[in-house]
Amino acid sequence: MESIQDKYQRIRPEITDGCMFLMSRNRPVSKIIRWSDNADFSHIGLIFEKVGRFLIIDSNSNGVHPELLSVRIDECDNFLIIKPLCSIDIINDELCKSFTRASLGIKYDFKNGLKELVNRKFHTSFKIKPRDEHDICSDWVREQAIVQNMVTEDFKNITLPFPQDYLRYVGTNVKILN
Repeated sequence: MESIQDKYQRIRPEITDGCMFLMSRNRPVSKIIRWSDNADFSHIGLIFEKVGRFLIIDSNSNGVHPELLSVRIDECDNFLIIKPLCSIDIINDELCKSFTRASLGIKYDFKNGLKELVNRKFHTSFKIKPRDEHDICSDWVREQAIVQNMVTEDFKNITLPFPQDYLRYVGTNVKILN
């Protein structure tokens, strides 16, 4: 069986700015997210390259911030990458908007995230109230996916997307690196 590091080294040459990194870990929060959503993945972020190093910028319990992709690879049990096939200009424009939003000090949205976990697992309908100053990882990358046509039109109707939704509603303007 291929190790996580071997998989990363195999697909690394195909990674570009604007790719989405989906991952799971063998940790309680990751397990709960996957269980509640019948999912393989519990986290998502955006990849960008800076001076020859890949970084991921995402929303997690520490807020929105960048980290070395190699560190995340070492932490995960499983991952895949969704690569956009649109023009680099669209990718760069959208990445700039994401970086600008990240600089605003966005915090993790535990309240809405927990409500959506319960809604998905138990088919309840707790109301999700979008808050500009709070996001969960999969909501934070939403505009990037929509603008780059990485997801279908049905994706836009999801109140609060979860990481697995990026595969459930994957568009035709992407390549899955796995």
